[in-house]
Amino acid sequence: MSGKFGSMPSVIKTILISFGLVVALGLSTGCAPIVEVRGFVPDMEKTQALAKGADNHSTVQEALGTPTVKSTFDEETWYYISERAERVAFLEPEILQREVLTLTFDPDTSKLKDIGRYSLKDGLVVTLVSRTTPAKGRELSFLQEVFGSIGRVGALPNTQQTAPGRGGGGGNRN
Repeated sequence: MSGKFGSMPSVIKTILISFGLVVALGLSTGCAPIVEVRGFVPDMEKTQALAKGADNHSTVQEALGTPTVKSTFDEETWYYISERAERVAFLEPEILQREVLTLTFDPDTSKLKDIGRYSLKDGLVVTLVSRTTPAKGRELSFLQEVFGSIGRVGALPNTQQTAPGRGGGGGNRN
């Protein structure tokens, strides 16, 4: 054998080749996508078995299980949410599938009023506003705050001056 590796002992060649294969395998698996599944949406059969106007909170919970989230204000809307996303290495995950099942109950009778199914295509992108309210004054750095108070410490109070609840004041007391 001639070339760069021709003069190396076979043990070292084997170690280098093995090390190279391990590194290549590690790099290839590090970039493999990871599928993340979160939440739970019941089967269509179980959802279709629900009867509007007949089922209530307890019968729905018995059939479908505890909801992922209940409505914040009235707890009369239940949400069953699931999401499937794919993450590659350190990048942001890409959402592949999202399903939301909403069950709305009548607030007076607690009977099932409406059933809704939504997917990723039904969602809307919401742009968050990053405005801040300006405050009057100036912002001080940490060092300005620490060293800014040096020399501002007031003098000790003079006990000869009139203070509330103490005598004195220059008037005659007879």
